[in-house]
Formats: sequence, structure tokens, C-alpha cells
Amino acid sequence: VGAYYLSDFAETGGVSALVGDRTNTVAGQGAYFSYEYSKYTLEGEYITAADNYAVADLDANNDGEGDKPSAYNVELAYHYNSGVEVALKVEANTDFLAEPQRQYGVAVGYGLYENVTLAFEVIKGEYDDSSLNRTLCTAQLAIEF
Repeated sequence: VGAYYLSDFAETGGVSALVGDRTNTVAGQGAYFSYEYSKYTLEGEYITAADNYAVADLDANNDGEGDKPSAYNVELAYHYNSGVEVALKVEANTDFLAEPQRQYGVAVGYGLYENVTLAFEVIKGEYDDSSLNRTLCTAQLAIEF
């Protein structure tokens, strides 16, 4: 379990593109946890801006009020054996209008050799406008050295 404070929320991944040039700096804060039991691992994280941005800096939904972006992620993994892992994922955000507001998916990883993993992931993303949904499929070959 842990918590953190960011002196500039816009320096986190993806947020700087939303804000661009800004008139003031907004801090951020977050918390995370990781819990393992037997063959299961449960992890989660929540991050949010500490205050609303000025309207001139971030008003993605054009409602005339500064936005206060936030996001969370929760993952549950089952370690089938030493080489196979299956994971479920749920995440959501507010005020990141270019990204899906909710996403959920499944991933399967297989350790081919020592330090070599092959993984497949399918994530379904839902935007607030229900006609805009997406499905992402990813394959990854990871080599650690």
C-alpha cells in the first residue's frame, strides 16, 4: 500500500498533451495497493488532480468549468503455473475525453524461456458517447536483460 504527491499533475503520462501551455500548475495525488494470496494477485491505483484546472488551461468538455482529471485501474491476475498468467483489468477516468471513459479486458502471458515472455491482451473501451467504442488487441514479445 502506498500514496504519493505530484507537484505538477500535468507532468504525468498523457496529461501534458491535454493541458498544453498553462497559466498555473496543479498538483496531483494518488494511492496504490498490491495484494497476493496463493496464486492470485490483486493490484489497484487511483490518481487525481488535487484541484480543478483553470478554464483556460483545461476544459475538455466545454462546460465553462476547469476540469479535475482522475483515473483508476484495478487488475486481478491468476498465476496458473510458473510460466502462465491470466489477468482481468478494469479502468476508468474523468476528463480524459480523447480516451475511453471505461475500459476492461483480459491478458494472457506465457514465459517461453527465462527472461522471455509472450503476452496477448484484448481491451474493450467505452466512451461516454456509446456509439464510440473500441477494441484493442495487443501481442507482445518481451525480452528482459
